[in-house]
Amino acid sequence: MACQDNQEQAIIKKWKSTKIENSTYKKEVAYYKNLLDTITEQNDMIEYFGSVDSFKRFVEADLAQQEELQKTNLENTFMEFRADKMVYFTSVDGVDSARWHIEDKEIVMEVEEFTGNPEITRFSILKLDNNNLHLQMINQYDTSTILLKPAN
Repeated sequence: MACQDNQEQAIIKKWKSTKIENSTYKKEVAYYKNLLDTITEQNDMIEYFGSVDSFKRFVEADLAQQEELQKTNLENTFMEFRADKMVYFTSVDGVDSARWHIEDKEIVMEVEEFTGNPEITRFSILKLDNNNLHLQMINQYDTSTILLKPAN
């Protein structure tokens, strides 16, 4: 219990994301980069673009746009854990809130009190000290890791 109390005290502050990785996004980017290197005129997708060059320009522009979106998301993602057991998650989409507690090296966030839906999100704590919060979230087919630093 003392370890859990120490974790709770260390987490209570506003954190800013410094790195976000998502396994599905990484696989998608790798797929399209490989496709750019290997696509030929015989690929069925080319009929929608007219030529390999048109397809490549489209994919390169889309990848650049996705990269910029990822950068914007990273720069605008904050998690503020408060002593009153409220957490506020700020992103480009706005602010969400939930109740939080620590359970077996996981941060458990519950929103039922606010939404009426029994939705629980769990983040495994990979590292937590006064200057680092490294979380991992695994859902059915995807794994996301988030590295956060104090926002101050």
